[in-house]
Amino acid sequence: MRLIPPWWRTVARWLVLWPLWERQRWPQAAKIAAAATTGVIGLVLLVVIASAVGSGGGREPSEQVQQPPASSPSPAPTFTALPTPTPSYTLPAGAECIPAHPPEAATMVRVVDGDTIEVSVDGRTATVRYIGVNTPEQGQPYYQEATDANRRLLGDGRLLLYKDVSETDGYGRLLRYVVAGDRFVNLELVKAGYAQAATYPPDVACSQAFVAAEREARSSQVGLWAPAPVASQPTPTQAPSPAPASVASQPTPTQAPLPAPVASQPTPTPSPATGPSQPQPPGGSEQRCDPSYPTVCIPPPPPDLDCGDIPYRNFVVKPPDPHRFDRNRDGIGCEE
Repeated sequence: MRLIPPWWRTVARWLVLWPLWERQRWPQAAKIAAAATTGVIGLVLLVVIASAVGSGGGREPSEQVQQPPASSPSPAPTFTALPTPTPSYTLPAGAECIPAHPPEAATMVRVVDGDTIEVSVDGRTATVRYIGVNTPEQGQPYYQEATDANRRLLGDGRLLLYKDVSETDGYGRLLRYVVAGDRFVNLELVKAGYAQAATYPPDVACSQAFVAAEREARSSQVGLWAPAPVASQPTPTQAPSPAPASVASQPTPTQAPLPAPVASQPTPTPSPATGPSQPQPPGGSEQRCDPSYPTVCIPPPPPDLDCGDIPYRNFVVKPPDPHRFDRNRDGIGCEE
C-alpha cells in the first residue's frame, strides 16, 4: 500500500464516491458494497468512452464520414403577371376622327328621338346624347323621319360608345359617339340629311367631318334640305255664259249728286311705344316666329340660318335653339 501515491488514494476514494457513502448511517459492509458498485459502474463508463474515442480516431481521413454541405434555402419562385390583352376594335369608315379611348359596350333599350337613346351599360340604364349632331325636336318638321332613321341605323342594338372630352351634358346624359356594327351613327344621320352638325366645345374631335357631311347633304338636297313641294294650283273653271235675253229698253240712269267735299283731316302722329316693337322676319309678317327667340322674330328651320343671315344681334335665346345662334350657351345669341 505504501507503493500507491497518496493522491491516487484520494482519486480512488472520489471515483467510488466513498465520501458520500461514508456519511451514511449504514453498516460498514453496506458502505463498502455501495462504493464497489459505484466503482464498477465508473469503470464500465470509462471503457465505453475510451472505445468510442478510439474507434473514431483510428479511421483514415478518407474514411471520415463526409457530412453533406448545408444546402442554402432555394429562393421562392416568382411569377410575372402577363398583361391582360386589350381587345381591339375596328372603326367603320368615316369614324377615324373618334378619339382613341376604349369604348363601352352597351345594349340599346329604346330610341328617344333622332339624337338621343337609352342604353344598358355596366348593368345600369343611361341616357346617351349623340355628340356633334342635332335632329328636329318633337313637333318640328322631320322629327318622326329622323327618329325612325336613328332606329334603323342602330340595327340589333349592340353598340359601342366612345367618349370625346366631356362625360355628360348639363342634363346628366352621357355624351358619346355611337357605333353600331359598321355604321358611325352620328355621321350617318348628318349624311342622310336627318341631322344638322352642332359643334359644342370641347367635344369637337369629329366636328369637321360632320360639317362636311352636312354640306354634302345640303348640296344633294336630301332630308332636311330637300326643297319644299310646290302646291299645284287648280285650273279655274269658266262659268257658262248665260243665254242672251231679248234686249228691252232700259231706262236712262240718272246721275246721283256728288257729295260735298270734306275738309282733309291732319294725319295723327303715332305716340311712341312704351316698349320695343316685335321685329318682323324678312319676307313678311305671315311667317312663324320660333319661340326659342322671344325678343326677335326668326322662323324655325328649315332652312338653317346663321348669324350672317339675320339682322339681329345680342338677343335672348332659349332652348332648344334650333339655329344654334347661342354657341357658348350663355343665353345670348349672335354676340358681338
